[in-house]
Amino acid sequence: MKPRAYLPNAPRGRAMNRLAWLGHIALVALPLSACADSASSGPPAPQIIGQPTAVTAVPGTPASFTVQVAPASGVTLSYQWRRNGGAVGGVNFVGATSPMLRILAVSAADTGSYSVSVTASRDVKSATTQSAAAQLTINSPPLIVSQPTTTTGSLDSAASISVVAVPAGGGTLTFQWLVDGRPITDDGIRVGTNTATMKWWAVRSTDGGVYSVLVGSELNATLSYSTSDTARLLVHYPPVLSSFPQATEFLEGSVATLPLTVTGQSGDSLAYQWYKGPFPLADTGRFHGARTPTLTIEPVMAVDAAAYAFEAISTLNGTRTSAYAIVAQLDVITAPVISVQPISHAVDAGSPIYIGVSVEAQPYSFVYQWQKDGLDLLDDGRITRTTTPDLVIYNAVASDAGNYRVKVSSVLGNAALTTISADAVITIK
Repeated sequence: MKPRAYLPNAPRGRAMNRLAWLGHIALVALPLSACADSASSGPPAPQIIGQPTAVTAVPGTPASFTVQVAPASGVTLSYQWRRNGGAVGGVNFVGATSPMLRILAVSAADTGSYSVSVTASRDVKSATTQSAAAQLTINSPPLIVSQPTTTTGSLDSAASISVVAVPAGGGTLTFQWLVDGRPITDDGIRVGTNTATMKWWAVRSTDGGVYSVLVGSELNATLSYSTSDTARLLVHYPPVLSSFPQATEFLEGSVATLPLTVTGQSGDSLAYQWYKGPFPLADTGRFHGARTPTLTIEPVMAVDAAAYAFEAISTLNGTRTSAYAIVAQLDVITAPVISVQPISHAVDAGSPIYIGVSVEAQPYSFVYQWQKDGLDLLDDGRITRTTTPDLVIYNAVASDAGNYRVKVSSVLGNAALTTISADAVITIK
């Protein structure tokens, strides 16, 4: 007889068999009841205790988002990161199914809203929690719309160099100027080294060089940079004046020449201007070369005596500078002017003879030579002062009678201008 047919109908007298049967039933029923209770309740939803936060990154640099979930026992957690609602993936993304998403090198295409779905699973049931969204902002380098250009600055004059840029990602622009690749700072003469326009109040010889500017975009504590093209500051130097004229004294009626040497800068063009005192000269009448390095006056006259100045003007790349100097004080030596002529008179024999002239004063000296009857006199002890304004002949004798005159000369080198006095007739009594 089968046990299942026998036991329900077993007589009461056989109590032990009945108890054993009931115990078997209880042992089978209890596990089934526990499984039914467990299967009817799913795992609790994950509790996010650390939300992802917004990130700003520079193109080409890494970025990451993190979520923190409260510990839960008996469940398995899984993650799925999303950008703008779609699951992320690709070689540039690491950890798309982990608590931390890393972007190896961000680009403008990665901009967006990032969130993560966290799922708790137990057996065949699960519960999901969606994190808050965090924005990825790309701080792109600024866009330089106008590059610095080579600038020429005249020595000791003002100059400037500029850049025009706009932020590509909405950041605040910063500037750092460089010379020959080195950062520079304001020094009082050079200003604006951290602005779009750098200026020199007075260009110095040491300011010449190759300049560029580092333009930054500052956004959410990040900096991205663009480097401008290079531009040169050329220092425009004044012309150099040299070889000033050696001769500055000229006899009236001669040719006066004032030569000068002018050295300019490579690539510049030079212009010239001579001045008599403060007045500019032109090529008119006796003046020639008024706009060249050599001035000629032909013939030179007494009225030409003055201070002569020269200006050389250099033009380079639209800038202008000049050198000015007083070149010479021109002195014109004129023929002597006799204001008092020698006087004719009679002298007693044995007495001294005195004959003299007066000459208008000049800033230079004169040379005198007395003559008797057209022949030069020489000092011989009795005849004296033959080369001075006053002739003296002691102990006059009959042969001293005659016509006396004096030649007065203004001498320059081997040339001279001579004036001859009137004759004084001397008679011996």
